[in-house]
Amino acid sequence: GAKLQYLWRDGIPAYRKRRSPRPAAALQRVVFHSLGSFARYWHRYDLQNAEVIDEVLDAKRSCLMLGYHSRCTVDLAFVLALLQAKIIVTPLFFAMPLVDVFVSQLGLLPAKPLRRSHATAKENEAEAHAMFMRHLAQTDDPVVLLPGGIFECLKPYDQRYRLQWKKAPGFARAMAAHMPHWRHTAGVSVVPFFTTQSEDIYWTTAAWYDGLAHVFRYFYAHIVERDNVLAVPCALIAGVASLGCTLCPRPVRLTTVCGPPVHWQATDTAESFAQRVEQALQQLIDEHQPRAAAAAAHRGASQSP
Repeated sequence: GAKLQYLWRDGIPAYRKRRSPRPAAALQRVVFHSLGSFARYWHRYDLQNAEVIDEVLDAKRSCLMLGYHSRCTVDLAFVLALLQAKIIVTPLFFAMPLVDVFVSQLGLLPAKPLRRSHATAKENEAEAHAMFMRHLAQTDDPVVLLPGGIFECLKPYDQRYRLQWKKAPGFARAMAAHMPHWRHTAGVSVVPFFTTQSEDIYWTTAAWYDGLAHVFRYFYAHIVERDNVLAVPCALIAGVASLGCTLCPRPVRLTTVCGPPVHWQATDTAESFAQRVEQALQQLIDEHQPRAAAAAAHRGASQSP
């Protein structure tokens, strides 16, 4: 009883200024308050250096927050609740009846339009890039994206807390195509962020972590490549099971840290800009998750000839 009263009694701290002239919908108030209160109570959640986001928005710049894709991604829900940001997610959520209404109410945005069978791959990519830039231009809130995507989410156990980005992720290709003639805001600031211990929320082992990832990847391929909707329940079960050996999260302390903004420069290419952002984010991870950084360095030294 006392714990439940605590969850509902204490308000969510104002980590940043609210600029939206419209009040939050009833569903948002219930979900955000519940998530924020649980995060503070169970994980002693904190958000550091959030003033960076206000500085970006005060300068009338679009704010793109880029982070690390942990397996459980529950820290992303806390960022959504406490910052009331917009989060770009896989379009599969918007292809499921009723689920699409729910995620839209919570401020989730599709990463790209649903695939058109008659369009070429180049046309689909151009449309996805245009949609991504519209997301940045049409909101006064931070837009959150995890560039590593499903590949980074399903990385091996010994690669936890290491970024797994492509050489030129989609956000970088979109900015390379649109930033030279960007007129919607004063510019785009990329803010790297990372949540400490985000891979340690659930107790797991290397065999469990890697084995269930293979199962999830198998069913996910059936969904994406073969449009097999019957594989969705199996993929969801495998995905939830891969979080850990128990479904109850451990009360580890979670802290989301925002790093200094990275800005697009006139001389940047998609590859060079992505590399600068990736280095800034990995440095943030290594600084605030030192044990993981030391373990990665030890693995690199043991693998070198």
